Amino acid sequence: MRKWLLGGALLVGLAAPLVAQSVIWQDLSGNECWNAGQGPGGPSQFLCSDVLRNSRQIVVGALTGALTFGTSSLAQLRYGGNALITTQPLAATTFTLPPNPVPDGAITGFCNVTGSAFATTAIAMTTSIGQTLNTSVSIADLGAGVCALVQFNRGNTTWYRIH
Repeated sequence: MRKWLLGGALLVGLAAPLVAQSVIWQDLSGNECWNAGQGPGGPSQFLCSDVLRNSRQIVVGALTGALTFGTSSLAQLRYGGNALITTQPLAATTFTLPPNPVPDGAITGFCNVTGSAFATTAIAMTTSIGQTLNTSVSIADLGAGVCALVQFNRGNTTWYRIH
């Protein structure tokens, strides 16, 4: 009986690592989406992993003028993310935040990813229709490696400056 118990324990000990191995892919690309609707007959919405982790970003070079998150060159940033600026803007630039509906908690902004500060160029943010910004975002000298980020509160349709 003792040999049977010892053999069974040994078998369980050897089989445990095989059973415990992951059978799912653990690295998300940001393009994975799931149906987060209310079931059969209810409204259907999709929830994508880039929104869950708010990790979308795009690289933009020289930019100038009025840019809107979710359109044109910033189309990928419709639900949040960052514009990584690689060249100092040539003239004043205004980013308009994404239009409603914006997911609750979405974070968006712009970052100077160069090795030097942007001197003398004003970069600002403005809201879309029906939204407010609790603190103005207007920067004339965005330092090297510095970001200006805002987060959306859907309950009161307000963007809050967080960095």
